Amino acid sequence: MIIPPRDTNKWKETDMPNVLRSLWERVPENTKIKLRGDYNSVRHRFVDRPRDGIVLCAQSLLGKRFLSWYAKRLDAAANQVKPGEGGRHLSKIETMKTGAEDLEVVKRFGLQADKSLYEFGTGFGRSAQHFVNFLDTDHYFGNDISAARIRQMREFFEFNGLAKKNPTFFVTANNSFDWAEGKTFDFIWTMAVFCHMPDEDVREVFRNVHKIMHPSSIFLALDTHLDDSDRIHRYNAKDWFRPPSWYCDAAAEAGLHSEDVSEKLVAGVGSQNVSTPLGYKGMKFSSHLIKMTLS
Repeated sequence: MIIPPRDTNKWKETDMPNVLRSLWERVPENTKIKLRGDYNSVRHRFVDRPRDGIVLCAQSLLGKRFLSWYAKRLDAAANQVKPGEGGRHLSKIETMKTGAEDLEVVKRFGLQADKSLYEFGTGFGRSAQHFVNFLDTDHYFGNDISAARIRQMREFFEFNGLAKKNPTFFVTANNSFDWAEGKTFDFIWTMAVFCHMPDEDVREVFRNVHKIMHPSSIFLALDTHLDDSDRIHRYNAKDWFRPPSWYCDAAAEAGLHSEDVSEKLVAGVGSQNVSTPLGYKGMKFSSHLIKMTLS
């Protein structure tokens, strides 16, 4: 994750009037934690989380899946940038100046320019820009559930001269991998995506990913877990922290051979890329890397 910086447009504890803030600072830290949780603001815990829970419950009653809710949420945020302005906009974002570390990680597992790579959950292309630049033309493929994010990424690639490498992008509404139309890939990469998916959706990916794998394919999943905990922690409606063992077990249940290869990570990858340090309210996080192959 891995968790993005908190939304500066939303009310935060530091936005309180001076008198209230002075009173809040006098509250013992253990009392604050009881009010907000280890990694929450008061608003997040008592306004944002209940609101999202109600919306998700209503969607479930209407037969809609988590993915449809999350896709709309991502589109709404990305569409704040007008069409045609995505390239210039993303070029100014500090997060987009990172991602080369992800390429270096996959290269440690044998990625070469003439290999094909599929990225599950491209986002705005933070990692994709480096994969596309490194790989031969027509060798990068990726999907995302947000059409608006894909639109911005395409504009970013045009703006930075990467469109000539002819990357292929899919806007997807499920985890079937049917959109790949039977094509298989040498490498599959995902980073900070599973942490935004319910347990069953992650298991669905593991059950279906064989459709885009051949006997020598390597599937690498980079994500974040809560240190010193072997339990799943749900932070809010869209964020889960799961231990590496959970991913290995879920992959094995789907018939994949899996192993924790976190020792292959390089400095700066994963959670170290975000501008707000993880654990700033007491919780400590680490990145992990799971390697999966066909049994």
